[in-house]
Amino acid sequence: GPDLVADQAVSVMNKGWALIKLGREKEGFRCHHQALKMRRQLLADGCESVLPDIARSLYNVGWGYLKTERFAKALAALDEAADILQKLIAAGEQGHEEDLAYVLGARADTLMYLGRLQESRDNCDEVCALFTRLALSQDNPRFDRALTTALEARENVVRKLKKGKST
Repeated sequence: GPDLVADQAVSVMNKGWALIKLGREKEGFRCHHQALKMRRQLLADGCESVLPDIARSLYNVGWGYLKTERFAKALAALDEAADILQKLIAAGEQGHEEDLAYVLGARADTLMYLGRLQESRDNCDEVCALFTRLALSQDNPRFDRALTTALEARENVVRKLKKGKST
């Protein structure tokens, strides 16, 4: 049934991360694509609850494209992931802010590499706002570290923007 497929998708995704950690990125990314395909099929079969998992898979796929410098493909996957998570949050579903922050962070990096610095900075602002809210609402050092990283990423983009204006 759907639960079994959902569990298999998680296993395939975890295998993907394990392979990536072992330096076997191509195989790992293939697993991430496979997990995404399985989850899309669950959605097509009417399993709405799989939407957050689809967003997570899209993040993994987008991250893979970002790492291999296929920025247009990365952006498409990350845009779709952000869109799903923003709709879930707008519908009042709890617990998707952290995922959205990571997706937008990867999206900001992608936009920076594409030379779309203004959009990248706007994404960075949103990521900083999300991690600030998370850090204030939950006492978890993970959020403080994530916020520090997000602020550094924002500084980097702002530096590039200023350099662009001075040339």
